[in-house]
Amino acid sequence: MTKSHLLRCLEAGAVLLFFLQSLRVIFSVLFGIIYDRLFVGPVDWWMVGSVLLLLAAFLLPALARPNSGRGWLVGLSVFVIAARIGLSINFADVRYWSALLVIVGASLYLAVLLKTASSAVLPAFLIALALDQVLRAAGHTFDLSLRQSWLLVQVVLSILLLGLVAWCYRRDRSLASGSVAYGPLWGLAVGGFLFVEVSLLSLPNAIARWSDWSYLLIAPGLLLVTLLLWTNELRRLLLATLSERFWPRLVVSFSLPMLMLLGYFSTGWPAAIALLFAHVLALVALIHLLSGNQLAEDSSPPLSRGDCLKTRSREW
Repeated sequence: MTKSHLLRCLEAGAVLLFFLQSLRVIFSVLFGIIYDRLFVGPVDWWMVGSVLLLLAAFLLPALARPNSGRGWLVGLSVFVIAARIGLSINFADVRYWSALLVIVGASLYLAVLLKTASSAVLPAFLIALALDQVLRAAGHTFDLSLRQSWLLVQVVLSILLLGLVAWCYRRDRSLASGSVAYGPLWGLAVGGFLFVEVSLLSLPNAIARWSDWSYLLIAPGLLLVTLLLWTNELRRLLLATLSERFWPRLVVSFSLPMLMLLGYFSTGWPAAIALLFAHVLALVALIHLLSGNQLAEDSSPPLSRGDCLKTRSREW
């Protein structure tokens, strides 16, 4: 991985981290909005309007169809980085609108990134998940960067990230438009990954609650298995295995829900281990979704495992 590509991954990882944080913030704020209108009153248009705005934010990338290009990436990353500052301000209205803007900008950013630098999407997701776990562990299960005391730190980090964006814009000339069409089923699969990860599998406190096991052991273990898939050799081996045969993908598809059921209906370390392996399988599925599609760009015959490994080595 070149230096410019690594910095592009860090920029994308920060944007996706802000996206994950905004998802949790906006749903918690929406819960408060709906609860207040239903049980405190009065019921008004905002109870429905706030939900419809979020739905529109999720649908915007499909409707807007942004063009690929470095200018789009720069503009959207600057937009997201600036909007993220509001998440650290402890006012519900500010957090709602900030989270909504981040979701809009980050969704469009991801759509553009898939067209211009698809090889950066997977490491960006891994960076985002790892940083999210670190921040939540530092805040004793509550994201440290969402506290009011983090506001000044976030302003400084946003300024540094803007400098990183400017550097990537000036130095990174390697972006190229992709020709792969990502269909609706692919989008549903990535959305399913985001749901199980954001709601359960990337949260050590949720795994600890489900398994009734030690949070102090689960938190570092979860971070370790997340960082383990950053290893180039392991990731290329998994990609080659999933791309060459059908049955490994079938095993992943059936094992993931089975492990989640085992984690739910059992307790103690067996449940915790099952949920950790479910997290690994979800990341493995993401590797195939984000990297396997790139194989479709080649019009050559199906690759052998050795050839597939050589093909993947060009990206990292």
